[in-house]
Amino acid sequence: MPSDLARYNFVPHVPGTRFLDASSAGEFATDAELALAANWDRTASSVKHMTFIALKTMEA
Repeated sequence: MPSDLARYNFVPHVPGTRFLDASSAGEFATDAELALAANWDRTASSVKHMTFIALKTMEA
């Protein structure tokens, strides 16, 4: 398969957190906005209840 037809996506999500939509300037958050810790809110009662999973997929 030619590399120009391949699409790679990476979507970070940490259970126990939520992104503050008001911090996004446009319709969708930019990479820079997603990288700022101030744009995220912890919803879990404790840091011990938070886990991290990275799911990497490749669409043909």
